[in-house]
Amino acid sequence: MGISLVALFENRSSCIPSNRFRITRKRSRFLYYLLNCSLVVGYLIPPFINVPDQESAKLILLNTIPCPTEEFFYTEVFIWATEKFWYNYLWMTTGSLVAFIVFQVAFFSTCCLYYLYISTAVMISSKTRKYQRSFFLGTIAQAIIPLIFLVIPVATAISSIYFEFYIQVVNNSCVIFLSFHGFASTITIVLVHHPYRKFMIKIVTFDRSTEKHASTGASYVTKDVRATMRRLSNRVLPVLHLG
Repeated sequence: MGISLVALFENRSSCIPSNRFRITRKRSRFLYYLLNCSLVVGYLIPPFINVPDQESAKLILLNTIPCPTEEFFYTEVFIWATEKFWYNYLWMTTGSLVAFIVFQVAFFSTCCLYYLYISTAVMISSKTRKYQRSFFLGTIAQAIIPLIFLVIPVATAISSIYFEFYIQVVNNSCVIFLSFHGFASTITIVLVHHPYRKFMIKIVTFDRSTEKHASTGASYVTKDVRATMRRLSNRVLPVLHLG
């Protein structure tokens, strides 16, 4: 989701013509996102290469969680890391990567705020500027509201790992709360962006105004055709007699 947030705000920033920091070349954009994706995927490769023996790791994990659920014993459980080195590695790299993504989102958001609300350089019409402001505010809502459904469960999981406590009720609640992320994201997009909201209102209220306009237009065309045919049929054509 981090890369998608970067792409979302970068796109908004690059759509502002007066923004000197916008990415205009396709090659530059490709390399930029290739770097981001490589960092996200690449930092996970070393721990996966050094996955511990699962049976030994289960015994080590039982020292931290002495009373796990029965699925721990009867189903396949994947334990990523048990050594202190890999714990520290994951903490440091994940934190650095999150900070890097937050910095990018903050940078592009600042560019949008400056060039849409503060800068006096005018390269677009006032109407276009108004639309860009509205879409930028919708983008912020589109990003923040679903992010809440991710941050709270992740923060709870990180806290439980760091402070070494495990409560099954809290764990189940986090999973349920996290499952609403997709629903919240969809609802937010529909509500904050006017075209989607207008379309959904038409569907929910069974608005048939479009069909009425179409049928009215078709009836007008039909009447015009009939009138034209009637005039043609009533026209007296001269008859040429050959002597």
